[in-house]
Amino acid sequence: SSSSSSSSSSFSASALEFTETLEIRRRVLGPEHPHTLNVSMNLASALQDQGDRAGALRLQRETLEAQERVLGPENPHTLATAAILAEMLQSAGDLPAAILLLRRSVEAQRLGLRAHHPATLNIAPGLA
Repeated sequence: SSSSSSSSSSFSASALEFTETLEIRRRVLGPEHPHTLNVSMNLASALQDQGDRAGALRLQRETLEAQERVLGPENPHTLATAAILAEMLQSAGDLPAAILLLRRSVEAQRLGLRAHHPATLNIAPGLA
């Protein structure tokens, strides 16, 4: 039983470290700075690992909403956060929400690729 208590205390230590770092980043960089959002995503993963599914889902949703505002829905970091949230939703048994989120992400990725993908940029001059 000592190995399971040591495992859970390491997750708690990890979540605590991310919580402290997140508070500092929010204060110094602002709540929607990309580095702050990255720590927020890491904390959500630590909470999920620790078994706090509700806390992880809430924080991951907040992070995704902020990334969509700050970075845009087609940004690779935003899309990665959406994929992680979809996995969390699926794991929580909310398959319809996970599928909806993945469909939205695929569409955002298509739009982003059309506009910014190197293959698109190379082809576009030939179409003019």
